[in-house]
Amino acid sequence: MVHLRYKGGTLNIASCNLEHRNHKLFSGNEVISVRSFSFTDDIDFLMAKVVMEHNPFCTWNSEKEWLSLVEDLQSRDHRMKTVTIRVVKKRIRFLIDRYMANSNGKPPLSDDEMGIILYELAKAKQDAIDNIPKQPIKKRGRGRPRKREREETDEDDEEIEDSHLDFDDSPNFSPGSGSPDKHKIKRSVSVVSSSGKDISMFLRYMERKDEDDRKLRQREIDLRRDELELHKKELELQKEKFEFDRLERQAHLDLLKMQLEILAGPKSRQMMSE
Repeated sequence: MVHLRYKGGTLNIASCNLEHRNHKLFSGNEVISVRSFSFTDDIDFLMAKVVMEHNPFCTWNSEKEWLSLVEDLQSRDHRMKTVTIRVVKKRIRFLIDRYMANSNGKPPLSDDEMGIILYELAKAKQDAIDNIPKQPIKKRGRGRPRKREREETDEDDEEIEDSHLDFDDSPNFSPGSGSPDKHKIKRSVSVVSSSGKDISMFLRYMERKDEDDRKLRQREIDLRRDELELHKKELELQKEKFEFDRLERQAHLDLLKMQLEILAGPKSRQMMSE
């Protein structure tokens, strides 16, 4: 692949013999663009529609669903034969954020098909963030049954203590034999493994939550900046209007002065004397 770049109004080859990570290699005599399409309304609608059909947000194996989604897009439209998962994710995220910012999170109208799709995708994305999809537990086939530890009761504790005392009284007793430490080690290993999974899931959830909060704050800052810019433009328009009104009043005043001078001229004084 080659990297093309416009410079000084002409198209130049910036670098050659590149390998694109997201695209397979093409034959040397075939000229193809990495992104052979532009983001138009019909392309955006097709992307949103296919994403809505697959809905990769509600499945635990989302990457596999995104891959099949991209293959579906490539088969539906010849212009999207080079589209990638990254492009689709970024475009759908942009469309959802733009729609939610413009609509303030309100439901769309019944005739707004694109708005309905984006609103449903936004809800599905938020549900996936709030409720992380879990991988389904595979059922074990027929075979050797899994050993499960029996829950200990007070009677078991008494038996362990009695056996420990009996071994202690026996002449062949050796330290460590008949000790309940082995049972404690097994329980501690299972507890540590389950707690480690819970901690890792909680950390991933907190990372996603922090990222979403950061994006939300950045969006609020951008909206505030746009609001200040609009307010600034409004003040400039008011200033221009005030200046225009002042010039209009000045012109009207000059016109009145000219009329008074004409009336107070020599001819008018002569007419008044006669």
